[in-house]
Amino acid sequence: MSTALATMTAAAASSTAEAVRPSPLELIGSWLFSALAGLVRLFDPKPSIPAGSLVTRQTSKLEVGCGCGETLDADWYFPNQAEEPAGLIYLQHGFFRSKANVSALAVQLAEQTNSVVVVPTVASNPFAQGGCWVNGDAMHRAVADLFVGDMTALTASATAAAGHAVILPTQFVLAGQSAGGNLAASAAAYTVDNGAIDRLRAVVMFDGVDNGGRIAAGSAALTGVNARPVFQIAADCALCNVFGAGTSALVDSRPDGFVGVRLEGGKHTDAEGASSGLIGMLTCGVPDSANVAAVPVIAAGWINDVFTGSQDGLYGAGGERFHIGAATAVVLGTGSGVARASAAVHVGWSEY
Repeated sequence: MSTALATMTAAAASSTAEAVRPSPLELIGSWLFSALAGLVRLFDPKPSIPAGSLVTRQTSKLEVGCGCGETLDADWYFPNQAEEPAGLIYLQHGFFRSKANVSALAVQLAEQTNSVVVVPTVASNPFAQGGCWVNGDAMHRAVADLFVGDMTALTASATAAAGHAVILPTQFVLAGQSAGGNLAASAAAYTVDNGAIDRLRAVVMFDGVDNGGRIAAGSAALTGVNARPVFQIAADCALCNVFGAGTSALVDSRPDGFVGVRLEGGKHTDAEGASSGLIGMLTCGVPDSANVAAVPVIAAGWINDVFTGSQDGLYGAGGERFHIGAATAVVLGTGSGVARASAAVHVGWSEY
């Protein structure tokens, strides 16, 4: 009996090993993607904190439960304001990008929302074992699981970065640019399954690009008793955002609600701003300076609202137009949207 069981176990193990063993094509593809990603990162701009900012950036490792246990390089941005941080923002970069490419945005969000912001670098390699890449379902589940219970892995990473014990805010926002927006929406759906939905406040996408229908799925999961806002700051349709595929998916999934705005003349790199670097500008356009200034203002308005219960963000009916400094934002969709606060709270923009 024991011999038969041992034989069956060995056969099962052999079968499993064969099932997960990558093919030569996958190995070559993985090597090529990794090499190209390494080359692209050579052109990443060096993260910096503007003079006069209270925000500090520290780096540490972040363990995620993906595959056999991925360890990611992560930057932590601490607001260092007099008040305790209002919330935690997980900010994900896009495809073939890294944490360096959203560093300017991370500083601005930490500063303007008084939030702790964590930005990990996730592989852009579709041949990554176990699906542990930015558009991989396994990685999306793993990110969602970071927010379960005591958020052990996040707390350990933040503590290592700060050099002292850190107690993270419990409420959080999932955010991301391009493919990172797709990850944020998909991970949000998995918080419904793991119980972290109780502390999730919103999803914020910066020209999020849909992959495999995950933006629509995430939007659908965040309805009913689990209703949460899903926001998009969209650029004009172009190749780098798959001609607005993510925006279309979100608008179609919530035709009567407010889901965000499109910045006129918007480039896919606007959210990256000064952190976009040479590769981003060559492939997806030079960020528009007016839109670069508007992006964090709009996003911070929404995030402050969901963290504090204020009603100071930019909302409106489909097609409505706003000025944000020198930029123009057009409300997505055709629905009635979410009513704006009646008080004069739209400091920094005007309707016309």
